[in-house]
Amino acid sequence: MKKILSLLLTTFGLLGCQCSDQQDIPEALHTTQNNAKGENTLSEAEVHDGWQRLFDGKTLNDWHGYGQSSPAARGRWRVQQGELQLHPDEGDAALDLLTDDEYAHFHLRIEWKITEKGNSGIHFHVKEAAQYAAAWQTGPEMQLLDNGSPGNPGHPDAQVATHRAGALYDLVAAYAESARPPGEWNQTDIIVLEEEVTFLLNGITIVQTAMGEEDWQDLLEASKFVQYPDFGSFASGSIALQDHGDGVSFRNIKIKRL
Repeated sequence: MKKILSLLLTTFGLLGCQCSDQQDIPEALHTTQNNAKGENTLSEAEVHDGWQRLFDGKTLNDWHGYGQSSPAARGRWRVQQGELQLHPDEGDAALDLLTDDEYAHFHLRIEWKITEKGNSGIHFHVKEAAQYAAAWQTGPEMQLLDNGSPGNPGHPDAQVATHRAGALYDLVAAYAESARPPGEWNQTDIIVLEEEVTFLLNGITIVQTAMGEEDWQDLLEASKFVQYPDFGSFASGSIALQDHGDGVSFRNIKIKRL
């Protein structure tokens, strides 16, 4: 396991838990931030490197609602102004949005912004089946949240360390506070290689853990997921954007299989 983690960190230049300046941010992140072609596109270098675009800024192609054949079946997910937006006050019940394809080992890069007091998440290794009511019952989640600030209490979940923005929800707290305020764009990288999981938020490495080992089982048994025996047990699955009933927007969604 330690050899795999070392390889992962060397490959992506993620040594250390915090980046103190621009030079410490992985080169891949500089590429995204300075993409001269505009939003929701891939540079020639990214295409050559194996990246695939998951959102074209115009349609919901490559996505569908959980357990649904149409991503807009309940009218909550829309594409507006080049953003993939959740409109929680429209449509019927909450509906998570899933990729049509499944991924095992991957590097996902995505930008998001949350509304004030908002709550959402990005899940991976999600399985759709009749016995699972939603993505969170199978797929581990990077929490997206309004953590609050002076004069803004934020979302109530911010009172729990493993529920704050960037955490591996209810399992591992983020090592550093790097989320931006509501209404501002954040950049997230989720890297899954073998059993190793690494989260970055705005260029800072905030979570590193290994699934499937003894420590992982201890984390599960101390969490809400202990009552869901299939949670985190799948080696591959869809990427899911959570509908938690609060407004959230996404853009520049891309993925590279590892």
